[in-house]
Amino acid sequence: MNFLKWLWKHLFIIIIATVVTIFMGYLAIRWIRYNDTYLYRYLFQDSNGKFAWTGFTAIIAIITLAINAWDNRRKFKADLISKSRIAWIENVREKVAQLNTKLSEINYLVSLYEISSKRVEKVTSRKEWVAFNNNYELELENMDPIEKRLTDSYEFEKEFARNEPFHEEFLEIESEAEDIRKKLLLRCDECIALNNNIELYFLGSNSEDINIKEGLNKLCGSLKYILKLINKDSNRKTVTHISTSSEDVKNINDDIERYLKAEWERAKKGE
Repeated sequence: MNFLKWLWKHLFIIIIATVVTIFMGYLAIRWIRYNDTYLYRYLFQDSNGKFAWTGFTAIIAIITLAINAWDNRRKFKADLISKSRIAWIENVREKVAQLNTKLSEINYLVSLYEISSKRVEKVTSRKEWVAFNNNYELELENMDPIEKRLTDSYEFEKEFARNEPFHEEFLEIESEAEDIRKKLLLRCDECIALNNNIELYFLGSNSEDINIKEGLNKLCGSLKYILKLINKDSNRKTVTHISTSSEDVKNINDDIERYLKAEWERAKKGE
């Protein structure tokens, strides 16, 4: 396989060398076997019958011209391939860097969302307790003194309900949690789109491309799972310990880095 690749790469110069060799061999055979002095005199002798370097120089010039033409063509093609490959590498590096930045933001927002969810859950429980106490207080006010004395901790519950400003606190925490949720939804959507865009750079059937695509698909699944958990219909109590796996992200980065390093070596060789 390597020999065929080398043969295809140098096909032009091989053809030129073969044609020149056949031509020179033809001249030698005619001169030796058929004593074709006319051809020899025409190419290598001047009008005085002396050896002339003109014909020999012309043949060398033709060979040199052919080799230069091949070499220039090879360099142009190699430069074109190298520039294209380098641009490809830079695009991939830029998008992977953007992906890593957004993943870091997502993990940070997930942590904030978990904290805010617990705060909302806590304040919601307290708010329900206060609402219950307020209703209970109205019922107690209609009781006679004997019934009130028989009710345990009435005075404590009444004081508790009167002094806790839960409504304002609840609205503030709920608003903060909703802002975090919206940012998290946006970052996840952006990350999924970027993830799918990066996957388009690795459409080959070799093992390296397949490993990278599998890693990106796994990451995309994690992001979609986060989206599912934080949508409006989800129960906040279930949103705990969700994040993109740092090990999965590291494996993707390592696979892509090895791939780009190999591509850079190929770019330097003009392959």
